[in-house]
Amino acid sequence: DQVGQVSQELQSLILAQPMPPQREQALLQAADRLAPEGGQTLAVRSSGGREDMTASFAGQYESFLGVAPAEVPDRWRRVVASQFGETAIIYFKLQGLLLEEAAMGVLIQRLVNAQSAGVMLTTDPVGDSPENLLISAAWGLAADLVAGRMSGDEYQVSKADGRLIQWRHGHQEYLLHIRDGQAEKYPVAPELLATPALEAGDLERLASYARILEAHCGCPHCVEWVKDGQGEIQVVQARQLPPADNAPRPPEDLAGAGAQVLIRG
Repeated sequence: DQVGQVSQELQSLILAQPMPPQREQALLQAADRLAPEGGQTLAVRSSGGREDMTASFAGQYESFLGVAPAEVPDRWRRVVASQFGETAIIYFKLQGLLLEEAAMGVLIQRLVNAQSAGVMLTTDPVGDSPENLLISAAWGLAADLVAGRMSGDEYQVSKADGRLIQWRHGHQEYLLHIRDGQAEKYPVAPELLATPALEAGDLERLASYARILEAHCGCPHCVEWVKDGQGEIQVVQARQLPPADNAPRPPEDLAGAGAQVLIRG
């Protein structure tokens, strides 16, 4: 209860401060450059100063999709305030970090009109084949796929040439599109239900991105990507993939030994 109260007080202080005119003007000008055409919208998202360095902070801060250029200053302010959300404060404490060390970069990006989207791990983090990569894909935006609320297609692919090794078709009950600044659920068109979200050429393109990222950064990555309506694939986020847990795995026949299976997958 105390953390929740402190969180509200800190966020209210930030949201109540007047925006310096020069900052507001700079944000509006940058937003207009990114979205010069009417109807084009933006994404306003966070990048915490400690994110992916000493801790992941994944999902702790606000992100906004479908933002009109005129709304950018307000969304910028709300992303900054989300440093002091209740769960973020608790996470800081659990990681042994000082709240006074919090810092926030706010990213403003063009929102890609997603035909499909998903996540790529440039190496199999728990498998025996580091030369392979894993791709998850869904029709529409991938927000619920990333959050684990949606089952998408899963591909195991050769990193060297994008050759498909194994594929599992996901049962996608809905897809996400942005409407009036909100992600809304829509039925999946019947012709898409049995159609893979990615084609062979898409897998080859993503595998080439994986090779480029690993060569440049020197380590495996977790990559968020979007395929637009013209079939182009764009990387919208890439972060270092933590090393796999090398602890011995339990034997596959635990269930046969009388253990209860709680969940599979």
